[in-house]
Amino acid sequence: EFGALLGYSGTKMASIMVETVGAIKNALKEAIDLTEAQGIDDEEREHIELCVSLIQTECEYLLAQADSVPEMSRLL
Repeated sequence: EFGALLGYSGTKMASIMVETVGAIKNALKEAIDLTEAQGIDDEEREHIELCVSLIQTECEYLLAQADSVPEMSRLL
């Protein structure tokens, strides 16, 4: 529905979702590297690993959803 409000096709929305996930994954790697360079302790590292895991899980979920966006948009 969001894509329809913007006037985007389902295919365009799926493409945007894939691009966004790619950008998140690239930014995540950079953020991890910058954080590690600050000399974090084990507790901070464990927290970061949890956050990274959650972000990666949500990215995979979005990618899986992206495949069905074109079909779903045709049903609107």
